[in-house]
Amino acid sequence: MMFKFQLVIFVLFSLFLLPASVARAVIEDGTGNNVVAKVEPTSPKPGELVTISLSGYGFDLDRSHFRWFKDTKEISRGFGQKTLSFQTGPLGQKTTINVLISYNSRLVAEKSFIFDPTDLKISWQAESLIPPFYQGRARVSAGSTIKLAAEPHLVDNQGRLKTNNELVYYWSRDGKILTAESGIGRNTIELKTEPADTILKINLLVETLDKKQSATETLVINLTRPRIIFYEKEPLTGTDFSQPIVTNYPLNKEEVTFQALPLFWPTDKLNQLLYHWKVNEVNVFSPSGHPELLVVRRPAGASGQSEIKLELKDHQNNNFQTSGRFNVKFNSDLLKLN
Repeated sequence: MMFKFQLVIFVLFSLFLLPASVARAVIEDGTGNNVVAKVEPTSPKPGELVTISLSGYGFDLDRSHFRWFKDTKEISRGFGQKTLSFQTGPLGQKTTINVLISYNSRLVAEKSFIFDPTDLKISWQAESLIPPFYQGRARVSAGSTIKLAAEPHLVDNQGRLKTNNELVYYWSRDGKILTAESGIGRNTIELKTEPADTILKINLLVETLDKKQSATETLVINLTRPRIIFYEKEPLTGTDFSQPIVTNYPLNKEEVTFQALPLFWPTDKLNQLLYHWKVNEVNVFSPSGHPELLVVRRPAGASGQSEIKLELKDHQNNNFQTSGRFNVKFNSDLLKLN
C-alpha cells in the first residue's frame, strides 16, 4: 500500500514553553493539507483510548468513503466515517493508523499516524504537621512546602527505558515556567505556597534530548486550611493521639491537661506560632515553655460547662491564623486553671 501523505504524531504536550501558541510534535509531509486531523489526547499513555477526527474542505467528507487500518490491518470502512477511536499498545509499542479517503470513487487523501505512547507520574509530599498514627497523608496547606518527584517512562527502539540524565524536565506552576527548577535530570523540585493560595496547578513536560519523545502530566491540588485538633494528655502515658476531642469533653477527674495540635500547619513555621487560650472568652495561660498545653482542675460543687477556645497565629504573618474550640462539661459553673 502506497501512502502519499504522512502525519506522524509523537507523544508531545501542547507546549507551555510557548504560551502564545499551541505546539504539537506533528510532522506532515506531502500534499493533501485540505484534510485536517484532530487527535485527542495528543499525549496518549499506554493502553489509553485515542480518537482521530478528520475535517476538511474542497470535497464533502460526509459523502466520502473511508478505509481505516491499524498496523496494516483494516479495522473500519464506510461512507462518512471520519472518526476513529482505538487503544494504544503497551509502553514501547508503536501503533500505526492509516486512512484512505475516496470521493466519487477517486482517491483524494491518504494519511498515516504513528503513536508512540509514554507514561509520566508525579508524586508529592506535603511538609505539613500531622499527628502520630494519622490515617491519611499530610495535606498541602496554604503557606506550606511541597516536594514533587516525577517518574517518566520513555523507551527507545530497543525497549530500553530512558535514564534520568537522558531526559529534560520542564516544570510549570500556574501557567508560569519554573526556569530555575527545569533542566536535564531535574525530576524533583520543592515549592513553597503562600498563605493566600487556594489551588496549586503543576504542569510537567519531559522530553528526550533529541526531542523525539516526550510525555506530559498535570497535577492540580486544592490547598487546605490548617485546623486545630485537641487531645487529652495523661501524666504517665502521654497524649493519646487516637482519641481527639471533637465537641464535648466530660471532666470526671480532678485535673486534666489538654494538648492542641495544629493539623496541616507548615512544619517550617511551627516555631513562629503564637498560642492564645481562652475559657469563656477570658484569657488564660499555658504552663511555662509549653504553649500547646492547657491544664484545668475540677472544683467540687455544682455542674455546668465552659468553652475552651484556642487561637493560633503566625507572629510573622498576621493573615496566617486559625482557631478551634470545644466544651468541657464539669461539676462546677467555672473551671479553675492550675
